[in-house]
Amino acid sequence: NEDGSACVFYLDKAWHFDRIVMGVVYAVVALLLLALLWRCVKGAHQNREGNLKSIMRARRHRHLCKVHNWQLGHAKMVRELYPLTVDVHKVHILGVGLPLFYNSICFLAVIAILFTGVTYFTFTGAGVGAALASTDRSDGALVTSAVRPEGQAPAIVLSPLAPCGQGSARAIMEDLRDFASTNFYAIGVLYVLTFAISLAHGKRQLAAARTFDSENKTMSDYALRLSGLKKELTNEAELTAKIQESFRAACPRPEASEDSKAVEVIGVSICYDYLKEWSSVDAMRDRFLERMDLDLQKKILSDAHAGSNVVPEEERVTAANTSAGDEDAMRRQVEEDRKQARAWFDADSKERLRSTGELFVVFRHIRDVEDVWAVREQACRGLQPLAESPTVPVELFQVFSEPPSVNWWHLAVQPAERNKRVLGAMLKISAIITCVQLLIILPYSRFILWPYSAIGSAAGGAKMQVAGAILGVVNTFMGIQIWLTVFGLGFHRKDGMDMMVLCSNTALGMINTFFNIITSCIMVFSSSDDGFGPWTLVKMESVVAIGVEGSLAANIYNMMMPGTFFVGYLMSIVMAGLVPFAVNSLLMKVIYVWRCLPDCILNVLRVILPWAGDLSLDNYPFARAEKGFEPMEVGISGDYSAMIVNPSVCFCMLFFVSPYVWKTFFMMFLSMIFYYCFCRYQHLRFCKPAYYTTNRLDTTVNFLWGIPLSIVAAAWCLWGLRSGHIAPEASTTLKFTLVAAAFQASLVAWLLAYRFLLDPWRQFDAEESDKSTFEDVKADMLYTWFNCNPVYALKCEYYFKDACRTADSV
Repeated sequence: NEDGSACVFYLDKAWHFDRIVMGVVYAVVALLLLALLWRCVKGAHQNREGNLKSIMRARRHRHLCKVHNWQLGHAKMVRELYPLTVDVHKVHILGVGLPLFYNSICFLAVIAILFTGVTYFTFTGAGVGAALASTDRSDGALVTSAVRPEGQAPAIVLSPLAPCGQGSARAIMEDLRDFASTNFYAIGVLYVLTFAISLAHGKRQLAAARTFDSENKTMSDYALRLSGLKKELTNEAELTAKIQESFRAACPRPEASEDSKAVEVIGVSICYDYLKEWSSVDAMRDRFLERMDLDLQKKILSDAHAGSNVVPEEERVTAANTSAGDEDAMRRQVEEDRKQARAWFDADSKERLRSTGELFVVFRHIRDVEDVWAVREQACRGLQPLAESPTVPVELFQVFSEPPSVNWWHLAVQPAERNKRVLGAMLKISAIITCVQLLIILPYSRFILWPYSAIGSAAGGAKMQVAGAILGVVNTFMGIQIWLTVFGLGFHRKDGMDMMVLCSNTALGMINTFFNIITSCIMVFSSSDDGFGPWTLVKMESVVAIGVEGSLAANIYNMMMPGTFFVGYLMSIVMAGLVPFAVNSLLMKVIYVWRCLPDCILNVLRVILPWAGDLSLDNYPFARAEKGFEPMEVGISGDYSAMIVNPSVCFCMLFFVSPYVWKTFFMMFLSMIFYYCFCRYQHLRFCKPAYYTTNRLDTTVNFLWGIPLSIVAAAWCLWGLRSGHIAPEASTTLKFTLVAAAFQASLVAWLLAYRFLLDPWRQFDAEESDKSTFEDVKADMLYTWFNCNPVYALKCEYYFKDACRTADSV
């Protein structure tokens, strides 16, 4: 500044961050005053009561769409919340992915406590605590080591030499070299143990998946997938009869006893090729669900005893609360949907939907599935007349995914086309991440963080508020872009999407986290007056260099604790739950209840409100309000990425000489205990269901585990170099090359060991001894192979049923 008493950065003067923040505050205040004035002049919304009922019903829906234990065959209790302590290994809640996820948390807790113990005893046993105290130049250390001359109280003498104690620099360096040798052996033992424990964990996960399959009866146990059929074959009844006849011929049974009845096929669920009609099918399905809700409400209210208790007055909706707007429009809509259904399913229609050549065959008994699978070649030969061409064989495949995990709209996408899209998506996501790093994160560090660090200060005030808001929006945008990109790639099964989301989020997390670590390195090294740099990490150069190294370790520890280890998880509840609920509630009432702003402003706000972008300002359908209030899905694929990124950062602490090393691993252990309990609440009380019905996502996580494991190998090599056990005379460049080579060698070793020793991609159906039928399992499930197939559900409602069915019939 002008009098030279303080540093004033040009960025603060040029951008006027304080004025930006105040401008936003003034705009919000002006908007509130305008809303109050407009409400007083114009009055409430003309459809206030109806729209408010839609909103209240949507709030009820938010609760009902969370994870519940549905017992459809129970006379009294149809649904109830699972206890937070439920044994997810024995109860089928969201599929096998849920227990495997909790097993992974426990595995990380074991690894964390192992590293805590070894690093703690290595550090304390080597006696380097006093040596590192000599590098501490913090104010607290100076005061603690201050000299108090006799007879001159309260005077004290502060000296930067006081923390050094009585030990000489030579003695301190000897202690540090002894520590380097001990640490080399300790990390070597840790790496070998972690490698072995990781393989044991991978084997245990595969066994857990098989045990879960054998102990839980699911829809996949009663189905086989048939492919290679003519695409014109879309008559379910005819296909069911022909397939059952072929299977019975291939698998004859004597009729002597009840247990040896002929193979029974319940039906077939055809995989329709409706990618071009995707939006039309979804829109018709949503209208169908609206009408079902009204029909069921009418039936419930007809029971004078239970109706008022089940559906409170403030949640009762009518046809006016639907997308149609009134009963006459709804009836016309039903007739239009029937007409469209005839166009899709009539044999002579030009718009007729064809199949993809695949279908799911649903059997009554598990034994039927096993017996047909045993003679699959003979069974398929009997169906060859139904093949697309003589050169295309009809094939049977085992089914491991549940119906909700089938992406029915993408079943027409060929694998070659999907792989092409995946490659394009990888390039797109890489380009987005690169642009964000170069255009936002790098300038943020270069012009805000680093200048303050150079003078031993830290950025704060309005500029950090603006920067934080921008970074938050950017991270949200990137998460949405990753999900939308993966959603449109054409994966036939949800587990394929989950694997892609996992890899993308892991890459994003790695880049962001290690960019922060690199930023910390630059800040620490730039604040040193001795010209130290990253090369000090491969040497035992001096006591001062070790002090700089300890400062870097302290920065990383402070980055992880408590933010990454604890606060980040809690903030996900706030930012993905409480904030959207509050914001959406406010927007719904501002637009559709109070209507307290000019229409031009309300139209802008309507675009922000989820699932309301194409609606008018007059009517708010309850189905859209329900969509707007739905909580986030159980996102195990996103949760898994943190279980790769965070251990990677923790293992990077092994490169340093610091007491923060063992403290970091101890905090990681506590974090895993906290995370286990947190996920129990998040999955069973906060999120809506998303099914993870195969172990392929967990297998992908175990492959990615090679990254943090290889960081331990790199640290092992580094301490071999620092202690002189490996290449003592090598140049700095060669030492860094050896560390990188150790990382790559470990990664390859892990991938090969996990792939060929455990063969995790091999899938096979567990033996089933239960004699439960398809109907028995269906009684306690919300889904089947039929009601999850959207085209077949619409075909049943609008094509098979009597055309005289009214819009109000139940």
